[in-house]
Amino acid sequence: MYPTRRAWLVAGVGSVLIGIAVLSARILPFLGGVGLSAWFLTCQYAAIQSFRTANEQTTVSVTPAMNTVATDQEILITANVERATATGTSIDVIVPLPVGAQSESSVETRSVTLGPGEQSAETTFTVSFAVAGEYTFPEPELTLTDEQGLLQETLLGEAPPAIVVEPPQPDNIHVGQSGDPVFAVFGNYEADSRGGGLIPEEVRQYVPGDQVARIDWKATARLNELHVREFEAETDRQTMLLVDHRSSMSAGPRGEEMLDYAREVALGVTRAVETTGGSLGLYTVGDQGLTMGQNPGTAAGIYTQIRTTLRSLEPTQDSEGTLTETRLTRPSTVRKRETKLSADDSEFASVLQPFFQTTDTYVKRFKQDALFAAVKRIQATIRGTVWTMIFTDDSRPDRVREAVRLAVQKDNHVIVFLHPAVLFQPGQLSELDTAYEQYVEFEQLRRELEQFPRATVLEVGPQDRLNAILTARRQGTQTYE
Repeated sequence: MYPTRRAWLVAGVGSVLIGIAVLSARILPFLGGVGLSAWFLTCQYAAIQSFRTANEQTTVSVTPAMNTVATDQEILITANVERATATGTSIDVIVPLPVGAQSESSVETRSVTLGPGEQSAETTFTVSFAVAGEYTFPEPELTLTDEQGLLQETLLGEAPPAIVVEPPQPDNIHVGQSGDPVFAVFGNYEADSRGGGLIPEEVRQYVPGDQVARIDWKATARLNELHVREFEAETDRQTMLLVDHRSSMSAGPRGEEMLDYAREVALGVTRAVETTGGSLGLYTVGDQGLTMGQNPGTAAGIYTQIRTTLRSLEPTQDSEGTLTETRLTRPSTVRKRETKLSADDSEFASVLQPFFQTTDTYVKRFKQDALFAAVKRIQATIRGTVWTMIFTDDSRPDRVREAVRLAVQKDNHVIVFLHPAVLFQPGQLSELDTAYEQYVEFEQLRRELEQFPRATVLEVGPQDRLNAILTARRQGTQTYE
């Protein structure tokens, strides 16, 4: 409790009266000063009692119109002050904004005053958030003033509920293989059950009633008869999300970038794991290396933290530039080139030959690659079997290949959510033949990655663009087999 300016004025008047009494040796100023001091003490005691009552009977609520909003979307906030009985105490409430919030409303608009004799008052204002994440308003500040305006007390109300700000979300997500959707990755996690889980367990012959989405087209083509893939759902495994948010993942229009698609799929996996309390972790990789590391766990706070991190991810900037992968970076290709050059006596061959003599450059480069380094860290720090889910794009095929090769070691499993660059190119895919050729190259890479044991590779991208490429190809020429 602290005095107001009026209280200091009263104290000054009392001091002056007592001073006059001492200097003039008169009793009346002295009595006036003593009486004023006694009145002030009485007011102080009454203020303490009124503040205590106000604290017990006053309710302050700050309520957002929605608990989940999109970035840059304005949301209405209502601040309400109520008390059970009307008293002479006035209450002023200021609603502070969380860090990162934007509002055109002034401090006066975000303030509520409950005057003497009033029982309720409220105000409304709007806020917006430019960056995705979870935001919590600080506790509202209550300033209590006694009936005489002499004393004040400052209290804090209860914290309002958190607001989740979602990043721009694509609405036509395709997750599948060879253009066919695969929904099993979002399926159940029930123990000792089979169906739409995450772990491919076995392939069996199709029976009436099976979901079309679970047909294994590769097995069907190989066996010349419809087969479906069963998925085993486990609750005791460790699932690690490895999300690439390097600069290449910014391809695509705003709200439909590669990272937006990766985020939505990763959030879907998070919801599936949380449903049964499975062990979940998250590593995120930027252009300069690991940006966040959360080892698998089952605590409730871990799921919330992972969702918050996924929602706030933005593509990083590659300060050194993106290296273009070529076949010359592969050791087998280097050795072949070296053999050919060693048999060539031309001056041109003699100049090139030193560049092909070091065949370990490929391995060294991948040890320095951020995605490869993150997988290596997972292997080194997490004990037991790990299901690694890698979210990345096809701009670095050799690096993805080596990351998958490492991820499946020690009997570990990996699911790669690979984003084809051709589906995120700007424009309207005017050159569909060229786009189809690029998609064929992607499909070759996807199938090559699936040759690793315990590896499943799924394509992720906009459904409408993929349909445009495949439909145009089917109408013009034969489809890719």
